[in-house]
Formats: sequence, structure tokens, C-alpha cells
Amino acid sequence: MSTLLRIGKVLYNPLVRSRSSKSNRARVGLWLLGLAAGACLAQQAPAGLAATKALIHRAPTTPIGQQLEAERDAIIDCMHTEDFRIAVKKFLSKGK
Repeated sequence: MSTLLRIGKVLYNPLVRSRSSKSNRARVGLWLLGLAAGACLAQQAPAGLAATKALIHRAPTTPIGQQLEAERDAIIDCMHTEDFRIAVKKFLSKGK
């Protein structure tokens, strides 16, 4: 279990056992979820993250066919980065 998840459990579990209102527990839970998501995103490859962000921003105004083409192109572009090569090498070395 990641350190961040352990910290989250330490902070959240007393709230569940206490008489804190459900809305307070929900706010803390969402805050911890956001913190964990931010930590995960910070570990991602910059090119992939930038491409994903750009695709998300244009999605609401782009026809589905064009969006799918843009996503395909972004995936291919990211596959040509050094970050991708390092990630694949790291992934494949775990299987040995």
C-alpha cells in the first residue's frame, strides 16, 4: 500500500468512528481522493499528461469521430517519446 493511502486511512478512519457528520466525512474523503489522484498524476510522463489534458479540454466541442482520431494520433505520438520507451523497458523488466 502506498504511503499516501496509509496516511489517508490514518486521517479518515477516526472520522468514520467519530460522530462527525456525513458531509464532513465526505468532504475529507473527497479531499484525500483528490490528493491521491494528484500524486498519481505527478508521477506520469509529461508528454502523456499534456496530451491527455489537451484532449479533455477539446472533447466537449469536438465531434466524436474527430476526437477519436485525435486520441489515436496522441497515443501514437506519445509512443515515440523517451518516457514511453523507459516505461515499457521498466514494465518488461518486472516480468523476469
